Amino acid sequence: MTAIDNSFIDKYRNKNFTINPLPNGLSDHYAQVLVFNNTNIQNPFTYPIIRRNINKFTISEFKLHLIYKSWDNVFYDDKVNTVLHNFLSTYQRIFYHSLPLKKYIYIHNQNNKTWITAGIKESCIHKRKIHMLSRNTKNPEL
Repeated sequence: MTAIDNSFIDKYRNKNFTINPLPNGLSDHYAQVLVFNNTNIQNPFTYPIIRRNINKFTISEFKLHLIYKSWDNVFYDDKVNTVLHNFLSTYQRIFYHSLPLKKYIYIHNQNNKTWITAGIKESCIHKRKIHMLSRNTKNPEL
């Protein structure tokens, strides 16, 4: 019985690795051990999310900027495309300034087991109590 695995490494991106033979005593073929040195492994359950910082304060700031903005430069031309372009650029400038992007680190909760009912939780607590009792006593009936 044999098991063959293939690993492909980009030598130009991952320069700090070693491959060593590992005698396994099962046959005349040695296993190969691939070791990556000094690698930074990101936690797979955390990742960045970029969202707009929208709350009651940023929304009120956005509204205030819209109210106090002089819209004279938007309507100075008779061409519809120019007016639309001027309006959109003014509006977007205020929008991006008042509601900036913010980077959040999202942490995925592995313990989010919504399928566990109250009855299952109660049974787990009861089982844990019985286990602790049986561990600390020599009573065969328990």
